[in-house]
Amino acid sequence: MSDIPSGLRDKLRENFSIFSTKITQHLYSRDGTEKFLFELNDGNFIEAVSIPAEKRVTGCISTQVGCKFACRFCASGLLGFKRNLTSGEMIEEILYLKNKSKNKRLSHLVFMGIGEPLDNYDNVLKAIRIINSPEGLNIGTRRITISTCGIIPGIKRLSAEGLQIELSISLHAADDRT
Repeated sequence: MSDIPSGLRDKLRENFSIFSTKITQHLYSRDGTEKFLFELNDGNFIEAVSIPAEKRVTGCISTQVGCKFACRFCASGLLGFKRNLTSGEMIEEILYLKNKSKNKRLSHLVFMGIGEPLDNYDNVLKAIRIINSPEGLNIGTRRITISTCGIIPGIKRLSAEGLQIELSISLHAADDRT
């Protein structure tokens, strides 16, 4: 805000913050993928990832601190469930990915980081509406994916929303019959 006096800017900086999360680690991979470890205001940690491809940059964000479901194929539940993220914390992840990653842009989003998105349904949907809004991040719903371990009530509820978001269901078993 360069249009206000510098003394006021200093006071605002000292007494207020826009972001409640802090980047504690930023890792780079040879393929261009960037992984961010965030410390939340309450001392918990989450991760988000920026994944570049030829014509797109996908942001992968977390929706919870930990996970209740402890799927064997996923590391999210190893330490148990701590809490849901707010929609604001999810938006912060996205803004950090957009502003701090090498590409400085996001074209697609996946709710596939730490946690089960459909177990934090209301906050995830609120974040999606902000992400999709022209006044928000203006990312089209067809470029947003929710990944779930198969929470049937959440899938049914999502189908009634009338949004054209993508749904990815992670189903894993030792054999095809199971």
